[in-house]
Amino acid sequence: MSRDDILLEAEMSMEKSVDYMVHEFAAVRTGKASPGLVENVDVHAYGSTMKLKQLALITTPEPRLLVVQPFDAGTVPDIERALKDSTANPGVVRRTSKRARAFP
Repeated sequence: MSRDDILLEAEMSMEKSVDYMVHEFAAVRTGKASPGLVENVDVHAYGSTMKLKQLALITTPEPRLLVVQPFDAGTVPDIERALKDSTANPGVVRRTSKRARAFP
């Protein structure tokens, strides 16, 4: 391997590490609720398992509240079940077709 190949491989490895850490830090609980806390929750819908961010819009209208708005109202029960079973299990409150999660 030439020196340039070694440097290129090292640079690509370092970029992957940084991307991984950015993804992991997104799920760190701080004083504000972050969509990263629930966007990768697995939801069983349409006969397969999908990430929540593929099924719904996740917003933070208040610092301690996450609002999940499903793209399809038919997935509401599946999303609600997945949120209740998730590891960051704060309370889920049903507001019509939206799901609100309060974080302590």
